[in-house]
Amino acid sequence: MAKYLVREEGLLVGISAAAVTSEQIAREEVPAGRHATIVTIMPDSADKYLSERFWEDA
Repeated sequence: MAKYLVREEGLLVGISAAAVTSEQIAREEVPAGRHATIVTIMPDSADKYLSERFWEDA
């Protein structure tokens, strides 16, 4: 999710901040026909992780 957020949305967030909880909630609400506003706060940036191999494509 961290890679998706930086590539597709331009959000450089840390690995823990990129948890998929909001996406999971949205995937449950839409099929159930419920409308929801989902807010996710990501108080972490990934600047401390930029030197790690996590960001390299396999």
